[in-house]
Amino acid sequence: MKLLVDVTRPGLALLLSLGLAACGGESSTSGSTTQSAAPVVTFASQVEAGAEAYATNCAICHGANLEGSTLGPLLSGFSWVRRWGTQTPTLLLGNIQANMPPGGNESITEEDYLNIVAHMLQVNGVDGITEALSASSDFVIEDNISRMVAQRNRPEPPAPEGLTVNGNTEDFIPFIPLTDAMLRDPNPADWPMMRRNFYAHSYSPLDQINTETVKNLQLEWVWNMHEGDSEPAPLVYNGIVYLINPGNVIQALDGKTGELI
Repeated sequence: MKLLVDVTRPGLALLLSLGLAACGGESSTSGSTTQSAAPVVTFASQVEAGAEAYATNCAICHGANLEGSTLGPLLSGFSWVRRWGTQTPTLLLGNIQANMPPGGNESITEEDYLNIVAHMLQVNGVDGITEALSASSDFVIEDNISRMVAQRNRPEPPAPEGLTVNGNTEDFIPFIPLTDAMLRDPNPADWPMMRRNFYAHSYSPLDQINTETVKNLQLEWVWNMHEGDSEPAPLVYNGIVYLINPGNVIQALDGKTGELI
């Protein structure tokens, strides 16, 4: 059966054309409403997503607030900015991707890593950028921390005038460089390396402290170290304690008094 349309009847032809136009217009409108614009990625949005990614993948070792723990070093504060402030997000990203988490985790995407880096930067005071980070972001981190820039631009105070005073040098033995032989067989009073000797005995041959006399030990002095979350073993040589602080700061202290030499 064929449907014949009399095109000579203008009224009917007009109705048909209007109907087709209406259908076409409805289809076009429906299609446009289903297409939504992709969300704009900014540094702020990366920070927000990075906080969640960090909490899921990093906080268990590095602390909820990047303060560090016994399982992982701190990722915030002065010592962290001092170490990473002169680097770029690209270098930081590469370091984290290559080493974290130990053993790897294929479920963490590059986008996750970028977001985690953004979160770390924001926690450490980065406030001078708005554009999203990328794998090629090469700006200097501390240049975008306003407090660091302010400190850098602060006028330097006048240099103090030098004054020579009589110091206490009689109580200190002149430094004698260590030899291989001295390291192989350390003096009983010295602790010249990690775990004391090449065999890692972690044992002192001094015998003045034993099970009978240990109860007589008393606190002699206290020394505040630089902020951080770990301290490698101090070294002792000729009565001087060489204290390794976080941030690669090494101090020499008089073992008897705790005075900074």
